[in-house]
Amino acid sequence: MAALVKVGVPEALARERVADRHDAAEKGARPDGELRVLRANWLALRVFLAQAKRWRHLPMGGLAGLDATQIESTLRLMGVRRKEWPALFEQLLEMEGAAVEVIQARR
Repeated sequence: MAALVKVGVPEALARERVADRHDAAEKGARPDGELRVLRANWLALRVFLAQAKRWRHLPMGGLAGLDATQIESTLRLMGVRRKEWPALFEQLLEMEGAAVEVIQARR
């Protein structure tokens, strides 16, 4: 959720979007108001946040998505094992799609 908020998604929409993807046992906010991140998603979230300033923008001001040419260097710099890259890439695509969908809905 923090990644969505960081790229401009209103917190309520980000919270709703993230909540759909949580297992039933993980739904709901902690006492401090933050949502939990499943352990299986933690690395993907860290990579997504590292990519936060690496988005491609369309000429007329729209958002195209993450700059895929930057992902490999981010993974290398973060020391992510190469065998984890395919699964992480799929998670990043899912997060990117959710972020773009919510951001475009705001416009």
